[in-house]
Amino acid sequence: MTVHFFLLFGFCFTVQVNVKKNSSLPLSSPSKRKKVLTYKLINDGHPKLAKKIIELQTHLAPIFPELDGVALRVRMKRLRRAVAEYDHRTLRIDIDPYHFEPDKKNRLPLVLAHETMHAVQYIDRKFPLGERACDLFMMARLPVEFYPRCMDFYLKIPESLLLLRSQDIKQSALKAINLREAGFRNYIVWFEDELRKISSASHGSLA
Repeated sequence: MTVHFFLLFGFCFTVQVNVKKNSSLPLSSPSKRKKVLTYKLINDGHPKLAKKIIELQTHLAPIFPELDGVALRVRMKRLRRAVAEYDHRTLRIDIDPYHFEPDKKNRLPLVLAHETMHAVQYIDRKFPLGERACDLFMMARLPVEFYPRCMDFYLKIPESLLLLRSQDIKQSALKAINLREAGFRNYIVWFEDELRKISSASHGSLA
């Protein structure tokens, strides 16, 4: 796919988008990796949530090869200003159980994947830091069936796409990452603009 950008003074910047060759995405087969990411629960008291986290490990570990052999500690505690937090000094994810008991909007997979992506950001510095970049790289990896059923992002994502066209979100995230690797700096802005265009086109076709 070729994407054109019209810049200042009438110049046109063209980027060839090729998702398959993106070096920022996990390419190795999980079956060929001896040790994969694990989550180590360091406190109890919330057995149902703990079970869900361990179940998600099976699905999340394969999409984070940068963390092969790493054990991320998971602590459940009440947080004042966040749903979850990551401490890169201790390799620990803190999760507030209050937001996930029950988890009617399927928020836990995305929150856990987001905090895990923070671990990748600190371990492999080819990934940009920041919450919005974390969201983008995480959504390019996370299977769409684990997307939440509510707006729970740092990025601007139309709710209509989240509920009805989640695959478009994932594909746009993949394209945005390829644009970054091709040298385009405003890849996050491009991603949000692209989703707005898709959402507008969808609404127009239904009118």
